Amino acid sequence: MRSINVILVSLNDSSTKRLVHFKNHGRTYKKPASTSKDEFMHAYVRLLTLKNNKTILRIIFNFCGLCLAFISLDSCKKNVLPVNDVPDVQRTDGSIMIRNWLLTGPFLDSTKFNQDGYKDFSKSSIFSSTNSINYYQAKDYIPLNSVLNTNKQAGSYAACTIKSEVEQDVALLFGMHGSLKLWLNSKLVREETNPTQISKNRYIVRVHLKKGNNDLLVKLFSQTDAQISWTFHLDVASIDYVRKYAFGADFFSISEHYLIGKDNSLSLRFKYPAFIPSTRPVQLQIKDVTGHTVINKTLPAGKHWSLALNDLKNGAYKCRLIADLDTIQQCFIFGDHRKVFNEYQSQIKPMLSGDINRINVETLFQRFRYMDDFGTRNQYGEWLERKISATLFELGTILNKLSLKKEPYSRIGGLHIRGFRSSIDQSVDNYMVYIPQRGQLNKKLPLVMMMPYVTKQEPFLESWHVADITRIELISRLADKYGFGVLWPSARIYRDYNLNPIASSATFEALSAIKKNYHIDDNRIFLYGDCSGGLQALLIANRFPSFFAGIGVEGPELGYTQSDRYPGIWIQANNIIQTAENYKNIPMLIYHTPNDRKADFSIIKQLVNTLKKAGGKVHLDTLNNATKEHMFKLVSEEVVISQIFGFFKDKQRHCPDTINFSTYQLKYNKSSWITVNDKEYGKKAKVYAFMSGKNSIKLTTANVNKLTIDLRDVLKIDKKDPISVICNQKKLGLRYPVNGRLVLELTPPKKSKLLKTQLVEGPINDVFKNGFIVVAGTLGTPDQNETIHIAANTIYSNWKEDFFNDCETKKDVDINKLDLQNKNLILIGSEKTNGIIKRFANQIPLKVTGKYIEINGKKHLGESISYSFVYPNPVNSKKYVLIIGANYNRHLWSHVKDLPLRGWYDYEVWGSDSMVEAGYFNRYWGQSKI
Repeated sequence: MRSINVILVSLNDSSTKRLVHFKNHGRTYKKPASTSKDEFMHAYVRLLTLKNNKTILRIIFNFCGLCLAFISLDSCKKNVLPVNDVPDVQRTDGSIMIRNWLLTGPFLDSTKFNQDGYKDFSKSSIFSSTNSINYYQAKDYIPLNSVLNTNKQAGSYAACTIKSEVEQDVALLFGMHGSLKLWLNSKLVREETNPTQISKNRYIVRVHLKKGNNDLLVKLFSQTDAQISWTFHLDVASIDYVRKYAFGADFFSISEHYLIGKDNSLSLRFKYPAFIPSTRPVQLQIKDVTGHTVINKTLPAGKHWSLALNDLKNGAYKCRLIADLDTIQQCFIFGDHRKVFNEYQSQIKPMLSGDINRINVETLFQRFRYMDDFGTRNQYGEWLERKISATLFELGTILNKLSLKKEPYSRIGGLHIRGFRSSIDQSVDNYMVYIPQRGQLNKKLPLVMMMPYVTKQEPFLESWHVADITRIELISRLADKYGFGVLWPSARIYRDYNLNPIASSATFEALSAIKKNYHIDDNRIFLYGDCSGGLQALLIANRFPSFFAGIGVEGPELGYTQSDRYPGIWIQANNIIQTAENYKNIPMLIYHTPNDRKADFSIIKQLVNTLKKAGGKVHLDTLNNATKEHMFKLVSEEVVISQIFGFFKDKQRHCPDTINFSTYQLKYNKSSWITVNDKEYGKKAKVYAFMSGKNSIKLTTANVNKLTIDLRDVLKIDKKDPISVICNQKKLGLRYPVNGRLVLELTPPKKSKLLKTQLVEGPINDVFKNGFIVVAGTLGTPDQNETIHIAANTIYSNWKEDFFNDCETKKDVDINKLDLQNKNLILIGSEKTNGIIKRFANQIPLKVTGKYIEINGKKHLGESISYSFVYPNPVNSKKYVLIIGANYNRHLWSHVKDLPLRGWYDYEVWGSDSMVEAGYFNRYWGQSKI
């Protein structure tokens, strides 16, 4: 057995070190005077029977009780810690990763390890063993499970020397899974005992580095067995760097409690006082919901303050702390928060008039009730109290505005959660908006749209998008800095990716809703999204390139382009790489690490390369190959969002001289001054157009039958002079049209009553993007009507489950002229069982018999066939009918489930349990040959 040199520093005796010395191949041991003979002999006898150093060290650890072991490799002859050089951080732009470590462990007696403290740390405390290693951190974290070869609850130590170029104050930024203690030069500087999941720069601490060597020791403890990786990272940065990006959880918090009982005081502090310069006394201001200052005082020197609130009335208030460089404000409630809510609610309700007023107020009522119930079921932590207080403060300001007979929503700064009545299902959809507090309310306001990522199946008011207050406050600060409004639409995106047209319809509805209250600058609307939110940002910009002045995304998930979940033809038509040229006139900043395990980096690389070839303005930042796993990510969202907002700062939409546009779908048919009105079915329509001189436009097209040039949006056009248009090398001399729109019909369609258009072209899920009614037939037998009722209820309940709203359902006998003219109709049944289908019988290509069904002239044999297909509404060809039925009677038709999310085809034919055929109609709504 190898010689082992051990120094164990006991923490049971505060006055003396208790030393144990083992040497001479395990046969000679020296007992320290302060250790009992029985204790020593017990350890000695056990050691004689052991065969490996890991077990010896475990027994040594148990023998000494609560102790600390420092270990180095046998190869560490000079008895020094690994060194990390740190320059003057004021001259760096970013953080410096500490990569060279001495790792010790694992200590599997995790209970005692977690209770352990620390007394002394010096180089003389280091000894050699096989379970310590010098480790170079090649990644941006240490994977302790694999390095220490354990998946159990365990403890370990990490030690190193930080060699500082100059004497300086720096920030240590770190994250870990589990808990941690951290010492610098023998001084405990941070302890985190609550188990957390690792994230970039979650924790920050300000420390002083002397010039030269500084010894750093980190004690790490994994508090769960291993489904979650045991990981750790630590960086060094300047104080200004931390302040710039507001690292650390809850950087803008100023109290631990925001619901203040009647007999309690308001306790105030900066969460990170070491990062808030305060050379002069801090100023305190408290305002009520009317905007009146009720307290304005200078606080005494110190880091914590307690303020009696005896003179305040029960209600919501806003507290502001003003330091040298920072003003941080939060809302708080004085008195019982439920009584405050009930008082505000009872006074507001009688003063409400108009649908939108009721929607906005009821949104806040719902939000409060949910949070209060959550707190009752769980606990009222700092995060929850801040959000409850902000909600009640907004209700109080609305009450004040209504009392003064003023408009309570228009041009009001701050963070608001609101709603509108959606034309999709006539139910309420919600959004969140932040408006800069100063100087922007009467100006055109640039807007950043935060596209939602997929999360839990929760309503927007209960979702992470409105719950993550730290992220919201970071974004709100950036909005104030750059003068941007920020919109968080629900986009009807929850658990499912929702790649259908519903998402874009809901997004534009939310945009329209805030335009009613704020003067939005249409030339400065931007898109941001991360993960699946990045996908949604790229999708909506690709489909509607004329709307946006810039795009910033992080780690967009574009895996749908290679997925077998969607039809191949649909993927081709919706693959943004296939139509990457549509981004040509939109500046784009993409952050994507190659080490992203959630979103395939190779796909975004392909998009970037394709866009660059098309002349697009795109920059790809690979984030220094940061790690992004399914369970954790070491991408600094604070840095990414901040830099994207900075990227948007000087961007503005303009009318381009050159357009390079393509589309597979007429519903996405416009780019600036070019609109594709008709195209060859199933093919990619392409238009390359540019100004070739004064009043001269040159175009090259492919698979375009008809297009419109909107001359009103084109530069260098003089209405008085003739216009020269050269299209596919054919010169046309034209006059300026009266309405400013020049229509070129390149290939006239054959004579047909029906033609796929921008408004009506399928597939099935397109029916749900705007107003629709589910229409149940009533003409059948009781059994048939019951089956139809179950099918209608299935659509209704699926919609409720997927989108948290009711959808409109009616019986066929209740459908009126306005419904027929203005709604998409989902007709359930057949000519024999549904009165509306019977009315349309000669205008819908459907025949149903007991032996087969026939759709658009194509027979499908079978006695258990169900079907669904989309077709133009015979009353209004700008609307749809979706026909759903079967040639048999069963209480559940499988094919009606989740059609809004799944309906990728124009028609589907099902057997009893599975789809037997699906496809698309052609340009004239006939059977397609592809």
